[in-house]
Amino acid sequence: MTAVASLSSLVQKPSSKVLPDKGLEVGLSGSAGEGKLPTTLSPSMLIVDWRCEVARNTPYEVNITIPVEGYEPIEFVLTKICDYKQDPGGGRTRGWAIFGVLSCIFFVSSTLFCCGGFIYKTKVERQRGIDALPGMTILSACLETVSGVEQGYSRPEDINSAFGS
Repeated sequence: MTAVASLSSLVQKPSSKVLPDKGLEVGLSGSAGEGKLPTTLSPSMLIVDWRCEVARNTPYEVNITIPVEGYEPIEFVLTKICDYKQDPGGGRTRGWAIFGVLSCIFFVSSTLFCCGGFIYKTKVERQRGIDALPGMTILSACLETVSGVEQGYSRPEDINSAFGS
């Protein structure tokens, strides 16, 4: 939601009403749901979080009203069809939390492995430059195999010839 700064103080906290009143749990959140003033420079966001407690064939109606002092309220209707009963909150974000933790562990361990490999190759094996990066020998071998470069060293007369063999 946005409003001109001079009128933003007139916008009040939104409310919701569900028809029929049982079977659909509705919550309003976001900056507009908390009653923060909307302006054109910092618009507020209204997030409607709903959960089906009772499945039914006909849609639920969610009437959302945003009162504006001295003006007619802003009203709109959302409908929700509940084909199945939804579990209480928390289950839908648990998978993403596990994915985030595993991704973080993978990222940190990969970074430590690469840095440790680089330090090992520069200090112990005395390699320098790109050869000291872990996995570079395997990567260059794969690229040579894919590109079709002949195995072994080339002879000087092969390099200077006009045609490749």
